[in-house]
Amino acid sequence: LQRIAQFVLDNPQRVALMTIADLAEEIDVQPSGVIRFSKALGYSGFSEIQRILKDQLGDLIPNTYYDRLQAAAPSDESEIARARSLAEVSLSALPSQEDITAAAQALAEARLIHVIGLRRAFGMASYLTYLLAGFEAPVRQITGVAGMTDVEALSIAAEDALVAISFPNYIPETRSVVSAARGAGATVVVITDSHLSPVARQARYALLTDQQTEAGFRSGVGTMVTAQALAMEYGRRRRG
Repeated sequence: LQRIAQFVLDNPQRVALMTIADLAEEIDVQPSGVIRFSKALGYSGFSEIQRILKDQLGDLIPNTYYDRLQAAAPSDESEIARARSLAEVSLSALPSQEDITAAAQALAEARLIHVIGLRRAFGMASYLTYLLAGFEAPVRQITGVAGMTDVEALSIAAEDALVAISFPNYIPETRSVVSAARGAGATVVVITDSHLSPVARQARYALLTDQQTEAGFRSGVGTMVTAQALAMEYGRRRRG
């Protein structure tokens, strides 16, 4: 029930439009658990929770970046100070060195490393690809140009590794590539915000960062630091 509650809190806009079966599959619980969760909160069924979420959907998700600025809590801070504060929170919750080492070792053992991150994660994926290439890694970035992510994913083999960077709302194309990589038997490493995210549940290694948001804005600092640490540890593993 706690897992369901956390997912609803983290993804109200998605839950508002999901069926019970979809939600149960998403977080790997029984559909009956979703019903028990609804009744534990005093509702007759899951549809009542969805109705509340749908009613509030417009308020929960600002439509534009201008709307997000309006939704931000009033503050006397400058925008650079607000951004810095969000970054500082991000840096307070980074993956452990143990997790970084394990993921880097898996990358060092891979025949080919594939990297994907779309929309807001595209720059981070490009940065990680750049860093790994600097260590002469066999690496390629899946860019999704011309909507070709599924075709690009066909080249992922069992002896490869995929690094996927994905945050809410978890781009469907990224999720599809992660599923394809797992189906091919490749090692999947993800950089994401929660163990409950759809990509984390399919990964062998989940590096969690950038969990905090403010009015829909999420710092990318934690992701950047995680990518850099992963690439540096990869270099140590390869040279060793």
